[in-house]
Amino acid sequence: MVWPLRSQLIVLVRQGKRLLDREAVRGFREVSTHVDVVFETAEVLRHQCDGVTASYMASISNRMNQVMKVLTVISSIFVPLTFIAGVYGMNFDPEVSPWNMPELEWPYGYVLCMVAMGLISLTQVLWFRRQGWFQDWTGMR
Repeated sequence: MVWPLRSQLIVLVRQGKRLLDREAVRGFREVSTHVDVVFETAEVLRHQCDGVTASYMASISNRMNQVMKVLTVISSIFVPLTFIAGVYGMNFDPEVSPWNMPELEWPYGYVLCMVAMGLISLTQVLWFRRQGWFQDWTGMR
């Protein structure tokens, strides 16, 4: 909006000397100077807005990375457990084939499976803690 006005004032000041008196030319020159100041101020403000926008987008990206990290840890813990539960939930009959799961006949098979799943989860949680993946979660609000 200021750029066309600036261009027109420059043309008016240069070519208006023949059509306008000195007082009018001086007034248009002063207005042209003010328009230049407004234009430069607008450019500075535009650059500042660009910087603020870039900073905000970096903040949003950082927040999204933290959320993705949390979701990755949670899914990494539950994927092996889901696989084990899926395999043992297939209801194989150990009497039909020797290749079926003999653990289904064990008296403590269920308890052993739950203990194994708990140990897998605990091992993963300890490993993630050792890697420092749980440290950043407190500031993620």
